[in-house]
Amino acid sequence: MGDPKGILSVDETGFLKKGTASARVARQYSGTAGRVENCQIGVFPTYATPAGRTFLDRELCLAKAWMDDPVRCKRAGSTAERVMASTQDCAADWKPGACTASRPCPMNQHAIARARGSVGGEGRADEHFAALDKRAWRTRTAGTGTKGERRYAWARIRINGPAETGERWLLARRYLKDPMDLAHFICHTPENVTLIEPARVAGARWAIEETFQTSKGETGLDHYQVRQYSGWYRHITLSMFAQAFLSVTRPKKGGPHPGTEHLVRLSLPEIRHLITRIIWYREPDVHHVIHCSPWRRQHQYRAQQCHYKARGHTPQTRL
Repeated sequence: MGDPKGILSVDETGFLKKGTASARVARQYSGTAGRVENCQIGVFPTYATPAGRTFLDRELCLAKAWMDDPVRCKRAGSTAERVMASTQDCAADWKPGACTASRPCPMNQHAIARARGSVGGEGRADEHFAALDKRAWRTRTAGTGTKGERRYAWARIRINGPAETGERWLLARRYLKDPMDLAHFICHTPENVTLIEPARVAGARWAIEETFQTSKGETGLDHYQVRQYSGWYRHITLSMFAQAFLSVTRPKKGGPHPGTEHLVRLSLPEIRHLITRIIWYREPDVHHVIHCSPWRRQHQYRAQQCHYKARGHTPQTRL
């Protein structure tokens, strides 16, 4: 913590659901599914440094359907007073005051650029950058990825905006191999910040995507079947703690050691695999295995009958 190159990145992820009883579930757009689905939306701030990355906090977004239904909120253990309506609301509460911040924006985002050379006035983001001189583009690195330095061409345009301090910029990232592939960002920076700083912050957004992927695959971030608001918090907190433990272990145990010159660094999945095999591995007890089978089947049968009764169907008889 406190790394000079540390970056706080806030993003959301969807948890797909079937029913309507889970806390704050609603039909809403999920980036996980890429469409509108029945899901919960969780917002997470991720702290990323060159040494690693991990979640710092979590919150469930409250859809409008829940704001207008206090009885439903009370039934799920959620209070309408604790409102986190969007990712931007959460980011505003979590991010430090004086910092370089960036968020993606669509190419048709309208912005008012301050007159400078051939660029000025109101227009779309892609139109502003199309009018830029070729010399305005600079090749900068967005940090080190799994395949080495991630180098892109970057350009920025100062724009008007509600910023009492600092400056607001429209930032564009262009792939070196495909000049037509552009991504746009709206940035707020302190005064007199060079291009490399907003480029580094914008390029670090992949860190939270990687953290989501690792947490869902290795620490069960989305492996839960709870309906209450408090139950969701407990499960997510435990998953976050496990992910933080793996992240802290990696730089301590995954560094270069004699004889490891031809090995990749220890990854989080590899560390979890080693811990699982060393701590929990044991020879199977035949009697225990046989005893657990009817225990599981008994509970599965009870759950099956409850599901049939809840849907008004005739309970099945075991054959």
